[in-house]
Parts: sequence; C-alpha cells; structure tokens
Amino acid sequence: MSLSHADVVPFELDAPTFERLARAAMTGLVAPVEHPPAGKLTVEASLVSMQDGGAQLGLSAGLRLVGIPFRIEIQVIGRGQASDEETTHRLSTSALADLRTAVARHLTLVEAQTERLVRGLNAAEADEQLLCARLLGLRRDKSAIVALGTLLGDPREAVADTAAEALVEIGDQAAVPVLISGIRRGDLRSEVRAIEAMARLGGKEARAYLEMTAQGHPHPEVQSLSRSWLQRMDQAKRR
Repeated sequence: MSLSHADVVPFELDAPTFERLARAAMTGLVAPVEHPPAGKLTVEASLVSMQDGGAQLGLSAGLRLVGIPFRIEIQVIGRGQASDEETTHRLSTSALADLRTAVARHLTLVEAQTERLVRGLNAAEADEQLLCARLLGLRRDKSAIVALGTLLGDPREAVADTAAEALVEIGDQAAVPVLISGIRRGDLRSEVRAIEAMARLGGKEARAYLEMTAQGHPHPEVQSLSRSWLQRMDQAKRR
C-alpha cells in the first residue's frame, strides 16, 4: 500500500522526515482482498499551538478501494508538547501510531458482517459511525433500518445526514416512519433532511407526511420544499 504526504507538516518536522515517519507507521497495513487500493493512502497533518504551551496535532488519512464508491477517511488528534524537534517528533510518532490503528480498524470494517457494522453505529468516533452507515447503505441491508434511525437525531450533521442517505440507499419504504420519528422537533435542518429522504423513498406514508407539511407547517420554506417534492413524486409516478 503506497502513501503520499501533505505539504503541510508539523512545526520543526520537514516533509521528508514526516513522510518517513508516516511510511514506518503505515507499514504492514493490508487492504481487503476483494477491495484492493484504487490509489495511494494519503496522510496529512496540521499542528495547532495551545494556550497552555502544549500542541494539538491533527492527522487525517484517506484511501479509495476498488468496489467502494466513496473515499474512506479517518482522523485522529494527538496532544502533547511540540516546542522543538524532539518533542514534535515524539508527538508525531505517537499520533501516527494511533492513526495506523484507526486505519487498520476501518479496513476490517469493509468486510465485516452486518452485526459488527450495526455495533459500529454506536462507536465513539464519528469516522467509524460514518463508514458503518455508508457500508450498510451500500449493502442495502434492511435489517439495519432501525439502527440507522438512531443516528438521525445526532447533533452532528454529518452523522445524521449519512444515516438518512443510507436509509435512502437501502430503498425500503419501511424507513419512512423511522425518518419521521427521527425528526428533532424544532430543528429545521432535521425536518428538511427527513422530508427529502422520505420523498426519495416514496410511498403512501411519505406522501401523507409531505401533504401535511405542505399545507400546515409553520415554516413557509418547509411548505415550499414539501410541495416541490410532491411534484417530483407525481412526475416520477407518471413516467
């Protein structure tokens, strides 16, 4: 598995040194047999000095695999001292080790069974939640509908958006009531997300909800959006 490094590297750590550390950290990673790498594993770094004299090192890795229509992305944050070459080197080495562990875990998820992916929806790291949701959507696994629904109320928009998109990709209208129950009352973004997802799924229950919001929702924007999606549903039905 090859690797490229970013132009932006930590303070007191030049590009060749960072690349050497990154390559050493990522050595031995193995991609799934059925999904070999479609490009290089990229690793990027950024360093932020903290008010207490410490530093926060953000590392990100990205990789495309054959047969997976999205880029797998992982991020980790290391904290420590980075006041000179030695401490920056130590911080970078530690953070890269954490990144390697995270990348290896994500690669195993690509071939994991549904039960493992569902457990991953409750992971502490958003990266793992996002990957598990995307994989469940890619597999169109109907057994994961309820579990994906638990993420719809997540305050992190990326997590909630990905869960809704996975439900759409699964393509089962049984997800419509899950989308409705996942709406965070008073949260306009949550309502818009649910309306768009259920409209794409279609069905009587989705239509009934959109007709209700098109006529009686307190926000004109939501009324307009619902009417627009109803028109699209009608057009699709006539085709």
